[in-house]
Amino acid sequence: MADWKRVLLETDITQTVSENNTTTAPSEDAVFDAIAAAVNGLTSNDGTVTSVTAGAGMTQTGTSTVNPTLNVIGGDGITVGTDEIEATVDDVTIQLSATTGSGAITAKTAAVTTGGTALATGDQIYDFVTGITNGLSGADGTVTSVTGDDNITVASGTTDAVLSLETGLTSMVSMTGVDVAAGTGDGAGGDLTFNGGVGTGTGVGGDIFFKVAPPAASTGTTQNTVATAVTIAAPTTATGDSTVTIHGDLVVNGTSSSIDVQTLTVEDASILLADGANSEATADGAGLTVDTITATPANHPDFIWKHTNLGVAGWQFKDHGAPTSAGSAPMGVAALTKGTANPSSAIMPTGSMWYNTGTVSGTKGLYIYVD
Repeated sequence: MADWKRVLLETDITQTVSENNTTTAPSEDAVFDAIAAAVNGLTSNDGTVTSVTAGAGMTQTGTSTVNPTLNVIGGDGITVGTDEIEATVDDVTIQLSATTGSGAITAKTAAVTTGGTALATGDQIYDFVTGITNGLSGADGTVTSVTGDDNITVASGTTDAVLSLETGLTSMVSMTGVDVAAGTGDGAGGDLTFNGGVGTGTGVGGDIFFKVAPPAASTGTTQNTVATAVTIAAPTTATGDSTVTIHGDLVVNGTSSSIDVQTLTVEDASILLADGANSEATADGAGLTVDTITATPANHPDFIWKHTNLGVAGWQFKDHGAPTSAGSAPMGVAALTKGTANPSSAIMPTGSMWYNTGTVSGTKGLYIYVD
């Protein structure tokens, strides 16, 4: 009986390892063989993949359980090749440091130049800016373009451009000197200068013309022509004076007028003095005086209209050095007058001549006073 039990136990433990076997106990060798067969060819924690699905950025061919193949998707700036993913660069601003599989994406830099397309480092920009601004001060800079506005023409080119005023300055409203800014205290304004063209050597300079357009003699739509109103002619010799010609009337309003010339020529046959006086009294002192003495200007010789000096209104002729007080004038003082003064009046100086209108009986006539 004992032998039968031992044989039965040995038979039970030699069963192979199988799925869902819960009635027999396999032997140690059977367990080892089963495990060795299951892990044959496996390493580490490898196992059997039962399903594969492509995630973001990848594509899949085949099903998830039958021969699936996963591929990486390329995109803007990214290309996919055999065993590698590459970045696409323009090689102008972005470059690869190498193409052997060890390269890195870097910026492509170059010195700043006109028309350049590469990027520049901070040092390169600094060197460029300091190079073009070397020696400049304030707001100085490089002018790259010059354009003429109204009445200004520009010579061709941008290097040493020349600005020139057009021959006719159209639409000009006014021209003034340099003003002093308000609120800066007392200050003199800048001069306004007109000058003709400058000649060379013995060449005469250009004249200055001021022109106006007088109206036409009759109505019409034809544009009127301009005429010269004032001409300032340049001197014709090295020591000569300019000649100013006024083509029209001259009106001077002021308290005094001085003409500093050696010869004064007047075309008119008569000269009106004391214009606007409108009475003998107001016109007193009108006439001509000659500067012959400095010490006593009142004793200058003159030919003037006197309203009361001789007792009656008339012309007074006075020599050089003669005083102007009536009744005490020396020889050389004469007057041609007309009035009603008493013939025996002491105010009439020696040498005076006047016509008495005779309001006093027996006094009418021409009188000459002599010693």
